Amino acid sequence: MRGSRFINRCLNDLAYRAKISLYFSVSWNLFYAAFKLIAGIRYSSFWYGADALFYIALSAIRLLILRDLRKEHHDLTNEFRQYRLCGYLLFVLDAAFVAVVYQVVNQNKGYHYPGIMIYAVAVYTYACLVIAVVNVVEYRKLNNPILSAVKAVSLTKVLVAFFALTTAMLIAFGGGDNESQRMIKGFTGGAVCLYVLAMAIYMVNKANRNLQSLEKH
Repeated sequence: MRGSRFINRCLNDLAYRAKISLYFSVSWNLFYAAFKLIAGIRYSSFWYGADALFYIALSAIRLLILRDLRKEHHDLTNEFRQYRLCGYLLFVLDAAFVAVVYQVVNQNKGYHYPGIMIYAVAVYTYACLVIAVVNVVEYRKLNNPILSAVKAVSLTKVLVAFFALTTAMLIAFGGGDNESQRMIKGFTGGAVCLYVLAMAIYMVNKANRNLQSLEKH
């Protein structure tokens, strides 16, 4: 396997591996956003529309990151500007997700996975969560703004998937009353919203500090 140039590069080049992952993620996100948007228009559903807006914003961030990863020559000043722009876009992403959480809590909605699919989704979501956390720590050591943005966005998406899994599990196994389920959904969704907000603020502030430092030199 290591004899293959593609596989060898995927195993040893973090930036290249992140780029390949982004291509797949952007393609899937755009397809899913289009599906939700069409469903929202077809059924006049704010729920589908908010979900579509979230994935459109997520795709925009990833396309922005992908554009910078494709560049052969790296400009640290430009990379921190793009890092800051990703932080600003996370505010938009968070606003879209707040709308989704509002629909889930206010109308007691949730995601639904039929049959044993929910167990597969649970295993996959928890595995992705662990990998995303490990990667955030690992990529921070490289001090590369673009790669840091990749993993920050990936962790955000996984946490949103965790919220979706929580609502699905409440629908499938929740034996409590609707009020208890609303509280759990509200707490989980609120925690994710606060995380995304905190991450956006952190990215913007970090970019501003580093840009000021670079301008002085």
